[in-house]
Formats: sequence, structure tokens, C-alpha cells
Amino acid sequence: MLDVRNVEALNSDHREITQLLYDTVLLLDAKDFSGWLDRCTDDFAYAIRSWSPELRAQITWLEHDRAGIENLVRHLPRHHTEPVLLTRHATVYRVEPNAERNEATAITALTVYVTQDDGGETSLFAVGRYYDRLIRTDDGWRLREREVELETRSLGIGTQYPL
Repeated sequence: MLDVRNVEALNSDHREITQLLYDTVLLLDAKDFSGWLDRCTDDFAYAIRSWSPELRAQITWLEHDRAGIENLVRHLPRHHTEPVLLTRHATVYRVEPNAERNEATAITALTVYVTQDDGGETSLFAVGRYYDRLIRTDDGWRLREREVELETRSLGIGTQYPL
């Protein structure tokens, strides 16, 4: 027989994780990188990758631990970046909590649009998926690992921002 308490706990975890994933998108859109990192664990790992059929290999665009991401976002104002606004559209496809281990995995579809500061033209920037590993902490669910798998293979110059 199905234990109603377990179902309620799983539903609660699912809602909490889904909200966390959507909150991280809003924080990234607002360029609130410290707020985004507050939703991550101290051992957070982040990577952006895509498969290149031309090279028949996986391309790693960005790969950092938490300290590396903190350093990256601290120095973003010094980088040459295009004056653009990135807007992410995310749809959480799957959340799989593991209550016994206080962990979860999630898959989220991601579309990133870019709006030019000069002229306001908006175009598609990138398409891919977030593959996330999460852990429950005393403060709630936190991202432990995010791998962004892009279908898009051409990102252009000045695109050092986490997606």
C-alpha cells in the first residue's frame, strides 16, 4: 500500500526543486550572480558543453567549480562583452528526488534569447538543456552540479556569462 506521507513528501520536494530551478533562471536573467550562487552548494560544479559532429567530439565552452564561477562573475565587468540582455526560457521536464539520499536530479529545457542594447533587436542565442544534480541542505534544496548541454555550437564573442 502506498504511504500518503511519502507521496506528500515527494510532491513537496518536486515543488521545491522546480521553484528553485525557475528562481535560478530569474536570477541569471537579472545578472544577480551572487543570488544565483546562494542557491548552490559550496562544492558546486558548472559546465557548458555541446557536441560537434564536425569534430566528432564534445566541446567544453566553460567549466568551473564554485570558486571559478565566483571569480568569473566578479571579473565580468572587466571582460569585453557585447551590450546585450540575455533572457532565458526554461521548462522543467523531469525532477527525480531520492528522499533516502537527500539528492535529486532534474532535466530542464533551455532557450536563451539575446536582445541587443543598441536597437533592441531580439534573436535566438542558444538552445539546450540543464542537467542538474541537487542536494537537500538545512536551508532547503541547493544546486550541486549543473551541466548545460547545448544544441547551439556557435556562441560568438563576449559570451562569458553563465547560461
